Amino acid sequence: MQVIEEGSAAFGVYADYPQDARTALADIKSVAARIISRATRQHLVKILPHDLLEFYEEGLAQSPGRDSHTPDLRREGSMAPTQATTVAASLTAATQILLQSNVRAAGEALRWLIQIPSAATRAPALAPTVIISDWGRGISEVLRGVLFSALEPTMASTSRLRYRTVSPLPATPAPASLSIERSARIPAMFWASWALRMLPQKGVYLQTLRTALPCIVLQVGSNLTHDRAMKLLGEVTDSTNSPRILQQLQDGPNWRDIQAALIRLAEFLDGNPPPIDYRRRRLLDYSQLLPEQEWDEFCRRSVASTGRGPRHRLTRCYLFERISGIPAELAPEPFAANTSSWRSQLRNFPETLTPGFAAELERVGMEFLDRHGIREPIEWQPPIELLDGLTLPGFDPSRVEATVVHELMRREKLTLKQVAARLSTSTHAICHVLEQEPAPQSRWQARTAGAAREDLKRRLPPSELAHHYERYSESEIARKFNTSGALIRRIAREYGLPRRPPGSVRKCPPLAGEWLREQFAIQERRFAEPDSGPNMSLSMRNGRQSRGGRSGEDKPGTKSLADGAPDVLKSALTGIYGWERLARFAAAVPYGSLSEAAKNLGICRSVISMQIRQLERSLGGPLHVRTQRNRPMQLTPLGIEVLDAIQNIGLGRTEL
Repeated sequence: MQVIEEGSAAFGVYADYPQDARTALADIKSVAARIISRATRQHLVKILPHDLLEFYEEGLAQSPGRDSHTPDLRREGSMAPTQATTVAASLTAATQILLQSNVRAAGEALRWLIQIPSAATRAPALAPTVIISDWGRGISEVLRGVLFSALEPTMASTSRLRYRTVSPLPATPAPASLSIERSARIPAMFWASWALRMLPQKGVYLQTLRTALPCIVLQVGSNLTHDRAMKLLGEVTDSTNSPRILQQLQDGPNWRDIQAALIRLAEFLDGNPPPIDYRRRRLLDYSQLLPEQEWDEFCRRSVASTGRGPRHRLTRCYLFERISGIPAELAPEPFAANTSSWRSQLRNFPETLTPGFAAELERVGMEFLDRHGIREPIEWQPPIELLDGLTLPGFDPSRVEATVVHELMRREKLTLKQVAARLSTSTHAICHVLEQEPAPQSRWQARTAGAAREDLKRRLPPSELAHHYERYSESEIARKFNTSGALIRRIAREYGLPRRPPGSVRKCPPLAGEWLREQFAIQERRFAEPDSGPNMSLSMRNGRQSRGGRSGEDKPGTKSLADGAPDVLKSALTGIYGWERLARFAAAVPYGSLSEAAKNLGICRSVISMQIRQLERSLGGPLHVRTQRNRPMQLTPLGIEVLDAIQNIGLGRTEL
């Protein structure tokens, strides 16, 4: 009576979805009619008051051909009940179902009724389309939701998503056109932060899950077929992938919450267009994404090592996935990650990211989109708050502190796997954290990358390098500035200096013996001191000296040079080439071993070993600890004292 008087229904299942009185009364009549024709005593005894059940049975006893233990399979609603008690019982039972607090509870209360064979089919109507036809299309969306909820246990996993059975109000699937529009709002490779939350602990790879979930989301609340969904996303996955993943998710204990997450996401995307058109992104030409001719400049700006070919290729793959939302194995052929080895390296790529490298990736990505006339962010993801209140099987990256990850990686030198084990999470979660907040550049990265280059460029500007190029070989310049010949060649290339063929170093003109005698014997100048004449290497100076004047103990001025040296060095300067031996010793120390020093200084190992032995005899003790061949060299206390004295007077690598 209240419904009729107020003209609307807002009780029970209608509380959140009010209906007008006519529609609500039609729902009650539809449920009551099926109770009259299908219910037996064993059904009604659970829902009717005892006294009403007795009146109902008495009324049935007076109806010819009908008893309380056999359903009446005549068409529901085709004939009015002959007994008032039948009307009262059916209306009471129907009202109790619709008085439930929500649609899901009403579906559970109604489930017994839809499991009874219908009058038309003589079999239970358990398919959603069949039951809607059986109950009539005039029922409200609320009663339809109750019916779909009642059918949930009998539905396949795909049907549950199509009818959104875990949502507050399940509904008939929308036309495929809705999913076609949604396909432009979702990448072909699912957002990592969302996929990580839904990743089962065992049996499913993250990459496989990320390519399957977009296809599943397109089918939420839609009658779109699986094959059609795959084509809309560019067929980035195997045709059996999504159904298999869906079945594995359904078999897990968190399937209901996973359904809720996918439904919330689909509804959010339908109502909130993202700032990225993923359909357009999938159609772009990525062949000129960070081409090879831009790689050196990219590394220079990001203060990173150019590495070898794989480093450039992996960077292109990583940037391709970020921009396109497509797996890197489908990138253009020159840099596609088309083998398991490449894909494995790409998974761990975030471990090598630094803030500078990530910023440069952002710049290159934005320039790429700008060239295609696209004004969008490189990446976007739906708000992760949509998952609040759900119990999901995967990992939550937001629970991992980036600063802790950085500390473990940089200070404790742990690998990704070790960091994940320490923090009780997965390597995928650690990689995601590093993508969002890259670790600071390590000392090794700085030393092998642009930090060393930029430092050398500050010490060796273009004019000075050009000046040295006219007089010294690349290896001599490298030794002079304590660096590698490769880095000298790279900076020369950046400066635009022409590459000089090997052996084409400009030769110094012959020097007069009188000039050498004046410089080194009379003025007592050391070999490393700047001269007023042409620059010469140490070996050239030694050669000129031997031809232009005396050497050794009897040369004028040699004794005075020794007298002015620190006490610890004097005994080494009384013989021939004492300064050269000291310089060689000082130059060899930074390399760690005599073999490495000989290789980098361009001399034989036997020569440098002999010169150090001569020094030891002159100085009266060993300068370094004898270890196995090629083992790191360790100085003795005498060696440390001698090295300090050499460095204090400015003698060292520049003598060579």
